[in-house]
Amino acid sequence: MTGHSHPGPSSRESPENHASPDIDVVLVTGLSGAGRGTAAKVLEDLGWYVADNLPPS
Repeated sequence: MTGHSHPGPSSRESPENHASPDIDVVLVTGLSGAGRGTAAKVLEDLGWYVADNLPPS
C-alpha cells in the first residue's frame, strides 16, 4: 500500500455510489509463451479468482 489517504465523500455524493475499497484487481498481460498461464495458476493457488481468455463482448 502507498499510505495515501482517500478524502471522504463530498456532501453531494451518497455512499451507495462508491465501490468498495477492499477490492483488489490484478491484470496479467504478456505475449504467447511469456508465462501468463503459470502466473494465473500461482494466483489461483494463492486464493485469487482468475478469469482467462474472456470473450471480447
